[in-house]
Amino acid sequence: MKDWIIFALAFSQIVVLYWISTRSCLGMINKIFLDKNAVWVLDNPDFYARFAKPKLTVYLLYGVGALWLLGLSSIMGKMDDTSLFLFLGVPNSVWQMMLMVYLGVAYFRIAKKIPLPTKRSANLARRNLRDYVHPFWTGLCVASYLIVIASYVAALTGKHIELEVFVRRMAYLAFVLLLTVGLLRYSLRRKRNFLDDVLGASFRRWEVLANFTFSMMASAFVVMWIMIHDLTSTLLISSISLALAWSLVCQALVLYLTFHTRIKQALAKEVPVPMTVN
Repeated sequence: MKDWIIFALAFSQIVVLYWISTRSCLGMINKIFLDKNAVWVLDNPDFYARFAKPKLTVYLLYGVGALWLLGLSSIMGKMDDTSLFLFLGVPNSVWQMMLMVYLGVAYFRIAKKIPLPTKRSANLARRNLRDYVHPFWTGLCVASYLIVIASYVAALTGKHIELEVFVRRMAYLAFVLLLTVGLLRYSLRRKRNFLDDVLGASFRRWEVLANFTFSMMASAFVVMWIMIHDLTSTLLISSISLALAWSLVCQALVLYLTFHTRIKQALAKEVPVPMTVN
C-alpha cells in the first residue's frame, strides 16, 4: 500500500510539473522580462508577439514529462525503494534545471534586447536579510554549516572517513552555499516585477522567507542528515521520506502559482501593463 501511495505521488509530480504548470511557469518568466520596459514593448508589437508565449520549450517539457511517465509505468510490476526514490527525486531536479536553463536563455533572448526605460525610479526601502528573517535563525543555519565542516575535518583527520568522501561532501556543501546565497541575494536585490503588483507588497517578504526556508534551512538539515549518516551509519529519516516531503512542497507551490486567479489574469493579458521599475 505504501509503495502505491509513493507511486501515485511520483505520477502526480510529473503531471503537475511537466504538464499542468508548464505554460504558466514559462509565461511568468517571460512576463517578468517583458515588463522590464513595458512602454517599449508596447511600441514594438512584433517583439512582444515573438516572445509573449513560449512554444518550443512547452512542447519540450511535455515530451520530457511523457518520457518520465513511460519510465514510471515500467516499474509498476517491480516497485522498490530505489526505483521509487529515483522517480521522486530525479524528475523534480531535472524540471528545476530545465527552468533554470530556460531562465538563462530567456534573459539573453528577451531582457538583454529590451532597453532600460527612460524614466526610472529607485526604492530606498531596506532590503537586508535581517529585515525579513530574525538573526537567530540565520545564526543557527550558519552554525549548522560550521559544525558540519568541523565534523568532517575532524573525521578525516581521525581517519574515520576516506578522503574521497570528504571531497564529495565539501563539494556538495560549496554548491549548496553558493546556490543559497545566490537565491537570497536575488530575492533581496531584484527589481520590481509583475508578481509584486499582482500579489501585493508582501510578495517579496514571502519570497525571501521561502528561499531562506527551503534553501538555507532545509539545506542545513540535509547536510546534517548526510553527516550523521556518514559518521555514525545512522539514518534518522529515510531518503525516500525526504524526497516525498520535497515533492509535496514543490507540487503545492507550483499549483498555487498556476491557479492563482490574479496571476492567471495577468498572464492572460495580450499586452504588458506599464509599471514603475525600481
